[in-house]
Parts: sequence; C-alpha cells; structure tokens
Amino acid sequence: MLLRLLVVCVWVMVPIVSNAETNLHYRIYEMPTEVVSVQTEGQWQQGTRQGYFRLIITAHQSRYLTHQLWIQWICDCEEGRVSMVNVTEISHEGPFRIVGLPEFGSRGKVVFLNLTLENAHTHEKFRAQVQIIGPGSYRFVSERLRQ
Repeated sequence: MLLRLLVVCVWVMVPIVSNAETNLHYRIYEMPTEVVSVQTEGQWQQGTRQGYFRLIITAHQSRYLTHQLWIQWICDCEEGRVSMVNVTEISHEGPFRIVGLPEFGSRGKVVFLNLTLENAHTHEKFRAQVQIIGPGSYRFVSERLRQ
C-alpha cells in the first residue's frame, strides 16, 4: 500500500516538474550573477492577466564598474513571470552606472521609472525615464544633466 501511494505521488509530481522546466525564460541565464538591488513595485494589467514589476540592477566589472537594469513582469497567475527584458540603452550605449535607486511613478495608465545615470568613463550624468508599456515592452528617454 505504501509503495502504491509513493508511485502515485511521484506520478503526480512529474508533470508539475516538467511543466516548470518548460516555463523557464532563457533570458534569466543572460543576467549577470552580481545583483546590486531588487525592487518590486507597480502594477500592470493586460487583458485578463495582471501582476507587478520587479526591477533588478546587476553589476559588471571590466575596465569600469557598470550596471544593467532588468525589468520583469510577474503575473499573479499560473504563468508566474511573463516576460523579462534588459534595458539595453543603459548596458549597450556606454559604460553607465545607475546612481541611487530607480523611482516608480504613474500618470494615468502609463507606468514610468525615473533614474539617474552616470557615464563611468566621463562622469557625465543623465536623467533617464523608462516608460513601461506592457509585458516585454518599454520606451527609453534620456537627457544630459548640466554639471
């Protein structure tokens, strides 16, 4: 009887485990391992799905210490994380560091993220805004700050 119960438990668990493996998002493996900060903020809704945002700032040390900003859309549903993107304007346009923590805000249905960037080489500062559109989609705007 105990053996039969154990076989039934394993049989029930196997589909759950394989389902979890197929839902892993490949981009998580692109994220550097040195995490500077994690913030969970804001709400999103698309159709019948809804959830919240998670911001992850990671560090990379080469010639200069630079940061990357990752946005995750977490769903309050069976899917869990719906999407994750690297805000490439920060990580690919120059050696940028994020100064302080990003600040969330909203105007109507538009959710935005304000942050200050510093070029690690020139030390120029920029004000940037990431407008979060929907799962996997954002708009990036920046301007140089006067010294």
